[in-house]
Amino acid sequence: MLKGIKNWLEVAKTVSEVLAEKKLLEKEGITATMEDLKSIAATKVNPVVVEEVKPAVAEEVKPEPVVVESPKVEQKPTGPVMSPRGDPKVFELQKELIAKGAKITADGLMGPATKKAQQQFAEKPVTSDTAPAACHTASAGDCVTADLLKKLFPTNKNCDALCTALCTILPKYEINTPNRIAAFLAQCEHESGGFTVLQENLNYSAEGLRKIFPSRFATVAAAQPYHRQPEKIANKIYCDRMGNGPESSGEGYKFRGRGAIQLTGKENYSNFAKSIGKSLDETVAYCETLEGAICSAAWFWTTRKLNVCADCGDILSMTKKINGGTIGLESRKKHYEEALYQIKSSAK
Repeated sequence: MLKGIKNWLEVAKTVSEVLAEKKLLEKEGITATMEDLKSIAATKVNPVVVEEVKPAVAEEVKPEPVVVESPKVEQKPTGPVMSPRGDPKVFELQKELIAKGAKITADGLMGPATKKAQQQFAEKPVTSDTAPAACHTASAGDCVTADLLKKLFPTNKNCDALCTALCTILPKYEINTPNRIAAFLAQCEHESGGFTVLQENLNYSAEGLRKIFPSRFATVAAAQPYHRQPEKIANKIYCDRMGNGPESSGEGYKFRGRGAIQLTGKENYSNFAKSIGKSLDETVAYCETLEGAICSAAWFWTTRKLNVCADCGDILSMTKKINGGTIGLESRKKHYEEALYQIKSSAK
């Protein structure tokens, strides 16, 4: 822009000089023609170069490189992770089963796969290397003492003999850890009143029969003929099931509940008899003794794989297998916790 102004100023100066020359010529009486003026101008001015002013071009602005951050990959924890809804005891059991070779996921949830693995590995004895936390192997004699039983069963006046029978029988059925022993004692406490009631009490009123056995007694009037008659009641409520014959066979009463977990029904008595090498009649009589009451309970315990439930403190599943429902569940849990506490305390 400045160069352009300078060039125009030079043009203006040349024109001024040409006009001055024209006046001098006129004073001398010479009239200058247009051609003369052009010649004069040619001698006064340098060629004017008007530079082309190019329009300003905006400087190219290069965009800044866009940095794309790689998505953060969350580090997944190695090893099993317990579900927020999981049970820590079940979680520990699952890890132990996996260590033994079970193809399951340790998430703390007791699903079908875990239950199947429990059954699959139930026959393998638990050792100090594979036992779940707080469940170390020990002989029954290390855990069960007469003093312990007196604390747990204060109404039982025969704790010395009970201790001897338990220490003899429990190891034969691998009820040999604090968890297993505590669970066995708790369930037997509820079923037999602390090993004091070793035969089923069937002395029900008509109203009681209607309430407890509605499928057998549709009305109180229908139950009235059985009111306070245990033998008739047993033959009625246990007929045609569990291996028993019809009501008239008398097998309902003969094979009524006996033992610390109330072994019931001809089929159960027959299977237990085979396991101990006794006749059916001998087995019935044996179940009425203290030793037989404990032995029949331990046999039932093993055949229902209740050690597996005990290993993970699953009192609910254990109760369903024994009771067929959840009657007395809170009482059974309370006795289990108390027994486990007392066993651990006595071991210190």
